[in-house]
Amino acid sequence: MDKPASGRAAPLQNGRAAPLQEDCATPSWWEGVTLPQGGVWLLPTRGRPGALSAVIDACRQYGCPPDLWVLVNRTDPLLVAYEKVPLPPGWRLVRVNADSLHEAVSSVLHNILGLPWVGVINDDLLPATQDWHLRLQGAVTGSNLVVADDGGWHPGRVQSAHVFSGPLLGALGHFYVPFARHMFGDDMWEYLHQETGCVTFLSDVVVRHDHVLLGGRASDDTTQHANRNMQRDAVAFQKWKAFIAPFEIDIIRDLVAHG
Repeated sequence: MDKPASGRAAPLQNGRAAPLQEDCATPSWWEGVTLPQGGVWLLPTRGRPGALSAVIDACRQYGCPPDLWVLVNRTDPLLVAYEKVPLPPGWRLVRVNADSLHEAVSSVLHNILGLPWVGVINDDLLPATQDWHLRLQGAVTGSNLVVADDGGWHPGRVQSAHVFSGPLLGALGHFYVPFARHMFGDDMWEYLHQETGCVTFLSDVVVRHDHVLLGGRASDDTTQHANRNMQRDAVAFQKWKAFIAPFEIDIIRDLVAHG
């Protein structure tokens, strides 16, 4: 299926998403896809097909979201291994032109705007509470971000699986720090919460963070790739905080007031 003449992702049409531009996902995947009536989960992953399998195993035990898109860089050296991972019903492997967490979810943003909620779970997050996804989805108000507990490591921080209220995501137009590649998304939302109270933390819903710094998986190329972006992403965060955050705080306050 050809991409739109403009070269940009087409908007929703009669509740159905038009094709993604070709450099975001393969046309063979997108052709015929209808967006779910509710929301959708996104699982960005890089160089870790084994970690994807671990997330799937945990979801099979504690609850599988019925609609989930696994976002993988179409040039990932382990793409073939990803393609061999058996996915639960309703899950799809989406090949994107993105080599970082932020870029991966951003590459499909314009095709999911308008949904009531959008969830994100990374490849180092392992559900440990029954019906974790339903609990998170059920706490969405339209103007909040709902966050699970990461296993008791960082209470009150955005360090685990989370669900964006659709209207909130649409009002801001981005998931995390603009122009950052991997880091400071948690800092961004914690700062917005400090100013607006827009984050709902569910301490009794555990999605464990299997991170090297928390005694989890060993450091790997993906960890090092993320760390290499630290300085660049720190600059992006400070610029967001200085120049964009004041406007977004007002947007969220208005959304809460009229929600």
